Amino acid sequence: MNKTGCKALVAMTLIVVIGTIAGCQEPGTSKKSRVISAENMRLKDELAQRQHEIKRQMELVEKCRQENEVLQERFRRNMEDYFNNVLAGVVQENSELKQQLKTLEEQLKELQEKNNMLRQQISQLEEKLKKVVPGTP
Repeated sequence: MNKTGCKALVAMTLIVVIGTIAGCQEPGTSKKSRVISAENMRLKDELAQRQHEIKRQMELVEKCRQENEVLQERFRRNMEDYFNNVLAGVVQENSELKQQLKTLEEQLKELQEKNNMLRQQISQLEEKLKKVVPGTP
C-alpha cells in the first residue's frame, strides 16, 4: 500500500471509530433519559404544587393567628367591662352594707348601754324595795 492508501485507510478508520463512539449509546438510554426527564418534570410540577399549598397554608395560619388576637382582645375587653359593671355594683353594695353594719353596731352599743342602765335602775329599785318592804327577795 502506498502512502495515500494508508492515509485513506487511517482516515476511514478514524471516521468509523469516531462515528461508532458518537453513536455508541446503550440501547434504551434515550428512552431512560426521556423517562427520567418526564419524571423530573412531574416532580418539579408536584414540588411547585406543594410549595403553593404550603404558602396557602401559611397564609391561613397567619389569618387564624390574627383572628385569634382579635378574639382575645375582644374577650379581654368584654371581661373588663363585665367585671367593671359587676364590681361597681358589688363595691357599691358592699359600701352600703358596711354603712348599715356601722349603724347597727352603734344602735347595738346604745341598746347595750340602755340595757345596762335599766339593769342598774332595776337593781337600785330592788334595793329600795327591800328597804321599804322587809322580807322581799
